Amino acid sequence: EQALRVFEKLNENETLDELTRLEIKYKIGTVYHNMGEFEKSIPCFIEALRQMGNSLPEKKVSLIMALILNIAIQILFTIGLKKLLPKKESKFILLKVRILNKLTYSLYFSDMFLCFLAHLKALNKADLLINCFEKAEAYSIHQVPVYQVFFKKRSFAYLKKACKISEFIHRQDVLAFTQSFGGAVYYYNAKWKKSE
Repeated sequence: EQALRVFEKLNENETLDELTRLEIKYKIGTVYHNMGEFEKSIPCFIEALRQMGNSLPEKKVSLIMALILNIAIQILFTIGLKKLLPKKESKFILLKVRILNKLTYSLYFSDMFLCFLAHLKALNKADLLINCFEKAEAYSIHQVPVYQVFFKKRSFAYLKKACKISEFIHRQDVLAFTQSFGGAVYYYNAKWKKSE
């Protein structure tokens, strides 16, 4: 709670640049998230995204349209479009993917449709990034929802991609995170030996 007070005080400082203010909003949301107070973390993440020009739809029809659009983008990226686009290393996009990844976790138990949209947006943005923590995290998260909608091969492919990125960037914490999601997928796929 002490970290929360520090970040909230910093958030009141109007002299900070835009990226720093957005990072502080992300950190406030993360503190709430880590305390298990998802109903408080979600508005922080949504507000930061809104300030980044990436608001999430409130109406069901708009939400469904946004889901369809982001699924279509992911299909295009899957069939090879992402190989044609240059990889980016923008701090702004990295932060956006980080926020979307955390928002995905926070929404998981309260709004599955919005959760899936946040995840697809993170995945689509991550596909355009160089190999980094945020990309590995988005790929790790992707294993579970695609497995849930019966795309088993895709789920295991993203496990391998996330592991490869984690090793490339020398982040053992991300590799462990990835393998924990992979273990759950192997468990549900009844591959008992591999899930251990």
